Amino acid sequence: MLDERGVAVPPEARDRILACADLTQLTAWLRRAVRATTVDDVLAA
Repeated sequence: MLDERGVAVPPEARDRILACADLTQLTAWLRRAVRATTVDDVLAA
């Protein structure tokens, strides 16, 4: 989603996201990604 929205995703963040198997965490990140302007907006908290 971030790529489609033009939000830069550094390799470290991409690796963290792809390695996550926690559905609750992934859902939270996805919800944040809808409005995020940076990857930090998604991964913060």
